[in-house]
Amino acid sequence: TAKCFQQYSMPFGGRASAVAFNRCARAIQWLARQIFIILSCYYDDYVNVSPEERAKSSEEAFAMLLDLLGWRYDKDGAKADAMSDRVTSFGVDFDLGGRLTFAEGQLFGRTSRAFCNSLTQHLFRGPLDGSLNDECLQQDLMAFKSAFSQDKPKCVDARTREVLYLFTDAHFEGGQGGLGAVLYDESGNVVSWFGTALGPRECEALNVEDKDQIITELGALAVLASLRLWK
Repeated sequence: TAKCFQQYSMPFGGRASAVAFNRCARAIQWLARQIFIILSCYYDDYVNVSPEERAKSSEEAFAMLLDLLGWRYDKDGAKADAMSDRVTSFGVDFDLGGRLTFAEGQLFGRTSRAFCNSLTQHLFRGPLDGSLNDECLQQDLMAFKSAFSQDKPKCVDARTREVLYLFTDAHFEGGQGGLGAVLYDESGNVVSWFGTALGPRECEALNVEDKDQIITELGALAVLASLRLWK
């Protein structure tokens, strides 16, 4: 006798389970955006962002959307969350100041640290403390944004020395010549290069022995110029 069974949940480890779940989760995100709920989505983890004065309305609207769709979620207990200035996502507790401090730590130099200090003072100042107004904070945040987009990130390299490859070339014909070089890193990327032409006057200055061919001298000059340029 043949029997059919209906699954009420997607099988764990099934090839299509993750794809099907993600399609449903992203569909919920799309529906939320249609009612102006700013929402990020990573698998089953949603982060809802809203201005403080609309936080409660945004939270209730998203909860109502999930209820209408029949999407079950934790309304009570440790995993239940509410709108606040501190967010817990995938077990990580963070806020705006913490994220900016982390980002500042990845930049080379200490310029942006002052901007993070201004934000910290703004967050923890007392109600009667007028030492930092909103205009100053806005200027510091804009300066931090500019520094973050332009500064170079810190680089940690475990290698004790850098391997570079130098290729040089030279030519001499009809009393005129030229030389050049290309510098590559160990990944095959061009680091720098140069090339220059030498007229009869420069070639005569190199031909101290009045030879018919000075290609050897020009080749040596290409190596010497590379060492002086990139040492």
